[in-house]
Amino acid sequence: MLRAVARPAPSRTPFVELRDSPMLRQPLRLQGEYRRETDGRLVRQVTSPYAETTTLAAGEALVERAGRAPRRVALQQVPELAAIQAGFGALLAGDRELLQKTYSVQAGGVRGQWRLQLLPREPRLPPRCSGSNCTAAAPSCAAWKAIRPRVRRSSR
Repeated sequence: MLRAVARPAPSRTPFVELRDSPMLRQPLRLQGEYRRETDGRLVRQVTSPYAETTTLAAGEALVERAGRAPRRVALQQVPELAAIQAGFGALLAGDRELLQKTYSVQAGGVRGQWRLQLLPREPRLPPRCSGSNCTAAAPSCAAWKAIRPRVRRSSR
């Protein structure tokens, strides 16, 4: 399965991410692509429902959105971004050792229709980053869903 996802750098793979939140009636659907550059940078480019580019490299994240000043943040301050860099970078590189160092990996399904569940090993990650599911009906990772605990809405 990992060989099916791996791409030599530079590489790119489309993604669909579903973000669940107690503030939303239904999950927010993000679309875009992940790119692994030859210099080791991981770029996450969201194209819908808004445009945003996050570049992870050299221990920092650069977040760029149209109409806003670029933001830089150290990955030490945002461990979930470091986990994304390690996880997606490892997936695209086909690096099983790094993937298993960062995540507890559970895989299932058959060729052409598989599911990969990544549960972060880092205990410092906030509850909103309790894991990801990757499902595909093709050789690439087609959909990511963040696994986040459901928080009940208070009725006032």
